[in-house]
Amino acid sequence: MSFNKIPVELMTKILNNYMSDESSLEGSDQRLVHTLRLGLINRRSRAIALAESHIWKTIHLHWPEEIVDEYLRRAQQNGISLFLDTFCGPHDKATIDTNIQRWSAFLQSNMAAFKHLDLCIRSAACSQALSAALETSAPHLQTFKLVLGNFQITKNLFAGNAPALRTAHLDTRHSLEITSFPFLSTASLRVCQENCRRILLALQSMSQLEDITLFGTEDYTDVPAQAATRRRRRLRPIVLPFCRRLRIRNMVSFSVRRLMANIRAPLLEDLEIRETVTVADDALIPTPIPLALASVPRSPVDPTALHIELHADRVRIKLDGTTRLHYLSDWSRVQTVAPGDHRVLDAVTNLLTSLSTISGGQPVTISIDNNIFCHSAPLTLLKGMNMHLLWSRVFCAYPHVHTLEVAGDVTEASEILFNLGRNSILPLLSRLHIRSIRPGTLLPMYKLQRIQEVRDLELVLPQIDGAL
Repeated sequence: MSFNKIPVELMTKILNNYMSDESSLEGSDQRLVHTLRLGLINRRSRAIALAESHIWKTIHLHWPEEIVDEYLRRAQQNGISLFLDTFCGPHDKATIDTNIQRWSAFLQSNMAAFKHLDLCIRSAACSQALSAALETSAPHLQTFKLVLGNFQITKNLFAGNAPALRTAHLDTRHSLEITSFPFLSTASLRVCQENCRRILLALQSMSQLEDITLFGTEDYTDVPAQAATRRRRRLRPIVLPFCRRLRIRNMVSFSVRRLMANIRAPLLEDLEIRETVTVADDALIPTPIPLALASVPRSPVDPTALHIELHADRVRIKLDGTTRLHYLSDWSRVQTVAPGDHRVLDAVTNLLTSLSTISGGQPVTISIDNNIFCHSAPLTLLKGMNMHLLWSRVFCAYPHVHTLEVAGDVTEASEILFNLGRNSILPLLSRLHIRSIRPGTLLPMYKLQRIQEVRDLELVLPQIDGAL
């Protein structure tokens, strides 16, 4: 079939798929180029492209004014996804001032046409000029992303009238009136000392909010300590009555612990915590699993599988159970503790074994990805740990394990099971699965076979080139 004989319906689908390929549309200017190319194939493709409004619904406001207006017209002035990064475009003062006024006027006069709005405001002049425009009602807006930094902007977003708004991402140190949007189901909010208390209080009153992401600035004061709030109003536990998914990111461990101690989410199903471990009063205290799950009043946790990943500078834990937990701690910024310090081993041990302190916190499966290779450079805090002692403590904490899966460096785990009998460690173990090993290393086959014989367990090995 020749190109000119392709049915209009199929041609329209091809053009839409072409413009939906985000991998080939890196940057706003690439999108503009790709769209304009559609009119260069032949007259027929140009006519089809011009008539297909969906192709024109993504607009970047820093484009030349005549192009923006043409896109808006071709998109029939509805369902628009509008993007604006105020850093894009010319940087001379006269042009910047002209553009700011043009952007403000465009937003104010076309707010009803927007379905998705993504703003990155990088100066006080822009935030001041765009404030009035952002007080315009947005009756059809579904998603809103605002990256503002420390600049001031109106708190009366969309005049409180955005009834279709379901998703909001607000990256600002100031507290905005999110309670004006009662139908929000997904919110991603920056939390810091200036806005923490107000944001938590606002979230408590959001009856439709199921998916919440709180991200900090990695400052010790992102979530103020109780003593710091005593002069105003002491923080009390905040109840998130409908929250099912909660993500905590870009916070130091002290802020995470303060936050989790002040949140209750009775319906929580998924919890993700990404924290940076810090030192205070000579203590390394990453957030333990019991504190992370303290926000969930349900009991017991009823875990089925515990997944542990160790890397040179981070620890990852995944917990399958009534509430799913995904925890990641970054140890790369701890500068005042030397590799080999017993506090590191104690802190990681307490973290990995903390689940066992919860009623019913005994998984039947433990999966270990040990990507710490102690003799490789450079030396890090986690590489300096006594791995034999670490895994001995972990295995002792979970005597109900039936299945143990190990990948990466399997030497220490194998050594422990080889030297200690069933009566000493993992008495119920019935399956040992070596999923993979570090490239260039060999399996300790003699020890693994002896473990299989002595413990009478199922041994599953990977396909390898050699064994020791």
